Amino acid sequence: MAEYKNFNISFRPEDFSAVDSLTAEFVTSNKSMIAREAIHYALENKEDFKRYLMKKARTRKND
Repeated sequence: MAEYKNFNISFRPEDFSAVDSLTAEFVTSNKSMIAREAIHYALENKEDFKRYLMKKARTRKND
């Protein structure tokens, strides 16, 4: 488990099966704690994340 300030984040190798190798390489670097948390959340909460992305897409379309 990686710990960073107030975050307790754990990752399993299978969490990255849905992510391409370039992204996985970036995500595993020490400088990408927030990216790791975001990808972990997205993989664990796919439907919530899909709704979030659709909302962002609609917001950008209206800008």
